[in-house]
Amino acid sequence: MKMENCVFCKMVNGDIPVKKIFESDRFFAILDQNPVTEGHSLLIPKAHYEKQTDMPAEDRKELGIALGALAEKLKEVFGDNMNISNTSGEFASQSVPHFHIHLIPRHEGDRLWDGDKSRIVLDRSSGFERLKPSKEEIEQLANKLTGDKQ
Repeated sequence: MKMENCVFCKMVNGDIPVKKIFESDRFFAILDQNPVTEGHSLLIPKAHYEKQTDMPAEDRKELGIALGALAEKLKEVFGDNMNISNTSGEFASQSVPHFHIHLIPRHEGDRLWDGDKSRIVLDRSSGFERLKPSKEEIEQLANKLTGDKQ
């Protein structure tokens, strides 16, 4: 099922062009356009599900495989420290009503460290300032992750 006004469904349909850094039969991944760290990626099902609990069992199985494959790809470039997060539902601050998972590469001293504690802020209403990479910077990083030389 696709939703007419869903930004992720528009990506699946090709209405919004994106550089995919991972793709399987049921899932694809892109770099977040408003990342909290470099390499912040989104793993998105091609079918429209608002929440993970809406997914059929077969897609949930594939989700684990896709998540592992994307994490391995990010590990090659950023190392194996990362936050993996999902916000599900309005009161959990889900900003796009299409299930997706955030994979956020981390390292000591990154912009999410506050003294000796790490913090992660995905809620856009928190006021936490996100990075603002240019389209060219996102494209270059996507090419690095996919091995494209363009």
